[in-house]
Amino acid sequence: MSLVCEYKKCRRSGLFPVFLAGGLLAAAVPAMNMFFRSELYLHRPQTPLTILLEANWQMMGMLNLFLVLAGASVLYHMEFADRAFLRMETLPQSMFGMFIRKYLVLVSVILMAFALEAASLAGVSICWFGMTEGMWNELGRQMGCLLVKMLPALALMLAVSSASENLWITLGVGVTGIFAALILSGAGRQNHILQLFPFLLPLETAWTDGRLLLAAGAETAAILAAGQGYLCIRRRFR
Repeated sequence: MSLVCEYKKCRRSGLFPVFLAGGLLAAAVPAMNMFFRSELYLHRPQTPLTILLEANWQMMGMLNLFLVLAGASVLYHMEFADRAFLRMETLPQSMFGMFIRKYLVLVSVILMAFALEAASLAGVSICWFGMTEGMWNELGRQMGCLLVKMLPALALMLAVSSASENLWITLGVGVTGIFAALILSGAGRQNHILQLFPFLLPLETAWTDGRLLLAAGAETAAILAAGQGYLCIRRRFR
């Protein structure tokens, strides 16, 4: 099946409206924060985008993680419904190919949410701080880095969803991971090992540490490879 078919299957799942609403909610965070507490941020020495991300990204990142959790759960739950996944395993097609297509669908919808959030950050920055030199380049760089840090959690949640027919197990794993990341967020800034926790990486705000980006890429590749191995073993012993 093609990527277009995956998008068609998602049309009735509510995936796109949920990510649109979630992206708008996350985009409203910096605007509301500046509207009610602008005096706390206007005189800081950092660049406007750095100020906004440090003040708002943990909440925005957490909302993005909940979107990823919901999206990953829905994408495979609709395959397990009425035992459709078992019938698909009998067909001459790659289960890992389907996994990658679902991964690309999830990346595309989180990109939609990120685009709304980037537009909000740009608008808030211009409204309260004025247009600054290099703002667009900084915005693109920061949002790109934050997206890369989101990819391990996205791959992990989709792998968990593909391994569990029970929707509540996927939701439980995801919620546990998100709250564990919130608990560890303070210690993670001093501990380089904790920083690599897939649910903690997306909450790292404006820091564009190249080592973290490389680690995020390596984690994503490792999780996708583990997903491929699991799906191959699962199909062999069915």
